[in-house]
Amino acid sequence: STMVSSLGQTLNFTTAQTDYVDIWNGFILATEKPLSENKVATINISSKASALGSLVTVKPASFDVKVLIKGLVYEIRTIEDFLSIDNVLVGNYRLANNLDMSSVTDFTGFGSETSPFVGSFDGNGYTISNLTIHAGDGNKRGLFNVTGSPAVIKNLALENVKVLNGQQDVGALIGKSSGTTVSQCSVTGAINGYDHVGAFMGSADNTTMTNCFANATVTTAAYQAGGLMGVMYGTTLIDKCYFAGEVYAPDLATVGNAAGIAGIIEG
Repeated sequence: STMVSSLGQTLNFTTAQTDYVDIWNGFILATEKPLSENKVATINISSKASALGSLVTVKPASFDVKVLIKGLVYEIRTIEDFLSIDNVLVGNYRLANNLDMSSVTDFTGFGSETSPFVGSFDGNGYTISNLTIHAGDGNKRGLFNVTGSPAVIKNLALENVKVLNGQQDVGALIGKSSGTTVSQCSVTGAINGYDHVGAFMGSADNTTMTNCFANATVTTAAYQAGGLMGVMYGTTLIDKCYFAGEVYAPDLATVGNAAGIAGIIEG
């Protein structure tokens, strides 16, 4: 299969004894037989350098990748297990016990705009408590900074979570959500941002949220704050959810939109 690199070359991907090589959502998928979990496969890259003409000669290269078995669920038992989620944002995870995150002082959330979380996380009825998310004046901050289709988050309680110094798209669970399903989750704590601030999500596009509740303090320094979501887009659906906390926004005529469910609905 092929992918265009940041320099414009057309990159060709092959593996030894390959049955399948493809590109999905920015990831290279390669399947060789036989493979098992934690094996290492080598992917070879060659380039036509089509956009660079004859100015540059690109030599073939190769790199090793960890093999992930589709459908395998990784159990999260320790803080180290939990923090390792950021290494595999396409994985399926299940919490196996409660986690107290009070000892973690530098957590900044999982994923980014260019590498969103697109896997699944099953809290399994357990609680993650005393988590502090250091937004560092950044956008898109939460437990999961950015999620994309087909991400699923369910059966999770976030207790006494704090989001500090967030800017735009700030939530305890997700900063910016797209094509994501959230169910049977709860949030307590304090979430602070500048724009698009919510207890669960800062912004939600084509997202479904069911059977969730929050009892938290949501504070915006300027715009759009909601008890559950800062802003809703597209076909986002909220069903059988409630908010029992407080939403604070500046008392200025030029600043607007604070509400118990969503600060603003657009699109």
